[in-house]
Amino acid sequence: MQYLDFNTIDWSGRRVLVRADLNVPMSPSGDILDQTRLIAILPTLKTILASGGLITLVSHRGRPTAGQFNPDLSMAPLRPVLMKALECEVEWCPHWPYSQPNFKETSIALVENCRFLKGETTGDTKLSAQMAQLQDYYVMDAFGCAHRQHASVAGIAQSLNHVCLGPLMQKEYTMLDRLKEGQHRPTLLVVGGAKIASKLSVIESLSPHIDAVLFGGGVANTCLAAQGFQVGASLMDEGHLDSAQNLFSQLKSRQVKVYLPDDVMVKSDLIKPVHSLLSDEAIFDIGNKTQSTYRSLILNAQTVIWMGPLGWYEQPPFDQGSQSIAQAMIDTSAFTVLGGGDTVACFNHCFQNALNSVNWISTGGGAFLAGLAGQLVFKQ
Repeated sequence: MQYLDFNTIDWSGRRVLVRADLNVPMSPSGDILDQTRLIAILPTLKTILASGGLITLVSHRGRPTAGQFNPDLSMAPLRPVLMKALECEVEWCPHWPYSQPNFKETSIALVENCRFLKGETTGDTKLSAQMAQLQDYYVMDAFGCAHRQHASVAGIAQSLNHVCLGPLMQKEYTMLDRLKEGQHRPTLLVVGGAKIASKLSVIESLSPHIDAVLFGGGVANTCLAAQGFQVGASLMDEGHLDSAQNLFSQLKSRQVKVYLPDDVMVKSDLIKPVHSLLSDEAIFDIGNKTQSTYRSLILNAQTVIWMGPLGWYEQPPFDQGSQSIAQAMIDTSAFTVLGGGDTVACFNHCFQNALNSVNWISTGGGAFLAGLAGQLVFKQ
């Protein structure tokens, strides 16, 4: 598909559907806990509004049951936050696409969670056509959904002739290209999180362009088990032991160094060598020796990509491993990347108000992984 150039379009008087990713975490009282994704979309909205465009702002939150309204996942709490950020009125349009914004008092309307609609996540073409009705342009700026075959994503892009990638998408693609080209070496991949399955294709795709992989979290537990270590009652992905072993073989053939934890934290006051775990013990974080090794590698790298927490960071003191990685990311002179919402949340937990010390924060979770693996719906 050929995309229009966002920067050359005359938005004046045009109806513009902007697909954003406002899937932000909220507290039970309705406070936004992390505004990273909301802040990221603001330049796109301000550019169109300043040129006289009429925006229908579409997003999802969470994974509601299709066809059912869930007040906990409504987009309504974002309206006052957007009004404050944009310094203008934002029309509320809860029944879109079956009723359209009137744009009488403002030039931007926020619609209800598109995943409340039957047919959104299944890519229903009739729903896509309804969404495209009355729209002059479609701006795809929801990188976090760029791997989805949903009605408001891939579907609507096929229903309108005038489609462009927004500034956020363009920036994400530029950064992805930089990572995949692998010109700034040595390049390290720090891989954590619970499961290895979603990360296998990414590591395989990046293997020609990286020099080392540093494992932690549940992913490291699976890798340790695949190498024959006793991991006791630790969280692990038993169905992917063979896949992990195959990955090691591929990395070795490409001369990519693999680092697994030498020591691990199994209790708040107990760090043990990884080879000495008992059958009833569980790994909750990487140990001090491993933290020191990983920090040294990060400080001497040229590019560092971090995907996934290295321990049970929500439960101190099992956040110490992730804290050490976050501190190293701040201290290093390397080009640093945080990939995925869990990683960003983990970094924020470790060091609040320090995200500006990271060179690139990807707003996509699964999309970041899919992009590194070359599996996005929207191609450049």
